[in-house]
Amino acid sequence: MRLSRKLAPFAATALAAAALALLPPAAAHATARPAAAEGNNAAPACSDAGFTRTSPYGRTFEVYWCDNVAPTPVHADEGDGSTIVGTLKTSHSWFACRVDDGPDNGSSAHPHRWLMTEADDTHAWGMVPDKHIYSETDPVPSC
Repeated sequence: MRLSRKLAPFAATALAAAALALLPPAAAHATARPAAAEGNNAAPACSDAGFTRTSPYGRTFEVYWCDNVAPTPVHADEGDGSTIVGTLKTSHSWFACRVDDGPDNGSSAHPHRWLMTEADDTHAWGMVPDKHIYSETDPVPSC
């Protein structure tokens, strides 16, 4: 059956809405920004992912799911000036551990916190500044 030109935009919108309804919650709100991680409107905390990842350095981590900005760069080390080794392409990513004494990252909640993860595109391990993570990152263990 062929849709008339006047109905086609409505059908496309309905199909897009139906497709979003089928996506997991993290993917469905990829462009929505959760509440700030401060005060009574705090964002939900990162949660135990229930699996482990082993870094290239041989250390195994219990990882945590957090909601983050996507795309966001993954840096070789703590610091916005360090080499970018890859990108987080999804808005719901796992993080292995956190460093609380890194360079200032521009976050008001945790200005010196950086979190270790693996880039989606290159699979290189690196650090993401706390300012790019919507979830409260306190549950993620220290490196």
